[in-house]
Amino acid sequence: MHPNNQINNFRRKYTVQLLALLRVILGVSLLYKGIQFIKNDALLTNIIGNEQSFIQIMWLNKLIPVAHLMSGVFIAIGCFTRWMSISQIPILIGAIFFIYIDKRVYLNAVELPFAIVVLILLTTFSIKGDGFFSVKSLIRKEKEIV
Repeated sequence: MHPNNQINNFRRKYTVQLLALLRVILGVSLLYKGIQFIKNDALLTNIIGNEQSFIQIMWLNKLIPVAHLMSGVFIAIGCFTRWMSISQIPILIGAIFFIYIDKRVYLNAVELPFAIVVLILLTTFSIKGDGFFSVKSLIRKEKEIV
């Protein structure tokens, strides 16, 4: 068998499973980041900005962790994946902007590439949707049976 045919067969066979795995990984990583922001709220305060401008946008300190937690759970189980991905895209664009502008906040060199990969995955799942292995798919199958 020609190598291109092998690659095409592998792609056809495992694309659905790979997308489901990526969706779960994305959801768990958003959930983890939300927990990290809740545990260390000074990190988020440092990311958002200095004290004068922070007073005007103080609600972001509470909104971002809750949005990450909710979106992470919903994306991981495959329910409302498009809506949750779309709601996370502005947050990630802001995070990439703040990470790029203020390099002292992140001592870890992995944060910017990680945020870019998460943004790409969020964009992908806002287009693709829940996929086959999801709660929404199970609910749809249950309605067909009844």
